[in-house]
Amino acid sequence: MMKKIIYLTLMIFTTIACENEPVGLPAYEDVEIVEKNSELSSYLERIATAEDPDEDSISCIKFNYPLVLYLFDSNQDYVSSNYISDGTAFSDFLNSIPANLQMGINYPLMTTDLDDNIIEIQNNQDLQESIENCVNEELIIACEEYLTGSGYDGEYDKCYWEITSFTNHEEFEGALLSLTKTGRLSFFHNNVKYDGSWIAHSDINEDNLYTNIFLQNNGELDFLNKDWEVLSGFNECCNFTITDGTDTIFMERNCIRDCMNFEIEVCIDNLQQPIEVSFKDYLPCIFSINSEEFLDPIQFNFYENEDWATTQTDSLSIESYTLISNPQTLYLNRKSFYTGTNIDDSEITIEGTTDCD
Repeated sequence: MMKKIIYLTLMIFTTIACENEPVGLPAYEDVEIVEKNSELSSYLERIATAEDPDEDSISCIKFNYPLVLYLFDSNQDYVSSNYISDGTAFSDFLNSIPANLQMGINYPLMTTDLDDNIIEIQNNQDLQESIENCVNEELIIACEEYLTGSGYDGEYDKCYWEITSFTNHEEFEGALLSLTKTGRLSFFHNNVKYDGSWIAHSDINEDNLYTNIFLQNNGELDFLNKDWEVLSGFNECCNFTITDGTDTIFMERNCIRDCMNFEIEVCIDNLQQPIEVSFKDYLPCIFSINSEEFLDPIQFNFYENEDWATTQTDSLSIESYTLISNPQTLYLNRKSFYTGTNIDDSEITIEGTTDCD
């Protein structure tokens, strides 16, 4: 998803004056003071560093340079006009404001978005709200890219999350979540796939980020269907932590470079050695995420031959299986978890290979 960038254009009206006279002296009633150490001042500093970004920079809003900013004393009397040529000059200016002076901005400010819509900002409150909305959107985008793996520019076909720890619910350790940018998810637990949805949202007033999870079920997983506060950031790979205030879920990200659905290649060092495969690692590829409607949960099992799949006899462990031939064909049976109605049987070919990219 492309980040939304808003360009802020300061409409500065200057006067032609003698060389030693102040340039751009504003009408007093059109100026608002930005208090030092205020939240708005902090936002402006983060915007100014966007040309030399760090993790605190705000890059979704850019000023259209050059611009003129004003300084006032503690009595709000005009002190100077300051020509700002670029982000570096803006950052230097903000860092050099003396303790006894304050910055003033002349309103209105005209903003232009990427669709060439003109938005007029009337005061400090409008400016702060515009920045906060932008930061909010930027945070949500970062969360979406991190959770779905969409920030890898096609490096991987699929990324998913494995629950490594769940306070008071150890039975869910090892469960998988696979998410899409369109807001759909699949949850795999105890050989059952649940359809669901998710969305990231934030509370600007609390400065918190949340993910809301919904899973189609008959009540057994309703305790998961809620807002979960995000505790981890998105700058360190590859963990994600959420909490509801009582229980905390720790997850670890795994990515699959090439999804081959019903043809699985297992990378090994020696073809003469036993080949072990974990079916669980390939479930997000084998099961495409339903994008149209929520389906009832699907129970699935793997079998060594078609007859056993049909009669559902001697299912294989999804955690670890040793191939008895290379390649080997196995069978996947899918049925309704609630009614037991058979959906289909599918062949899956698994091959161990040393030809690994």
